[in-house]
Amino acid sequence: MGDLVADQVRGDEWGGTRVELDLDDAQVAADSQLLECVVVNLLANAAAYNRDGGEVRVAVGADPDDPATALLAVANLARPADVAAVQAALSGEIEAFRGSAHGHGIGLTVVALIVDALRGTVRTTGPAGCVRIEVRLPMSLRSEPEATSPLAGG
Repeated sequence: MGDLVADQVRGDEWGGTRVELDLDDAQVAADSQLLECVVVNLLANAAAYNRDGGEVRVAVGADPDDPATALLAVANLARPADVAAVQAALSGEIEAFRGSAHGHGIGLTVVALIVDALRGTVRTTGPAGCVRIEVRLPMSLRSEPEATSPLAGG
């Protein structure tokens, strides 16, 4: 997952927001297109809801509390009024974004739905004025045999 995050950060300037990376290898048992959607939405929202001149910090690695789980954390210094709206959107309450200059919160709601479908969790943490979104997903087992299709005859 770290490579996917690095590719997305290199591929876009994120509205002039500086993105700081701390990436370890974390192989996630998930479709790469779905993971890309999660990463792009989190980065776009972190850049949009950042304070002027702020930065976004992204970390990927094994969850220190559960080595079988990958942790993707995206943090930024948000305007105080936006912190509650971001938390609400992740809970599926897109009403909180009405009148927002940044959108309707649908991207964060999509993140929550994708992560749930991948048997993961999303939560927000952080001190006042900071939004840290933590996504936890099951790690793939490197020793798993490759899946074979019953249609392949093998």
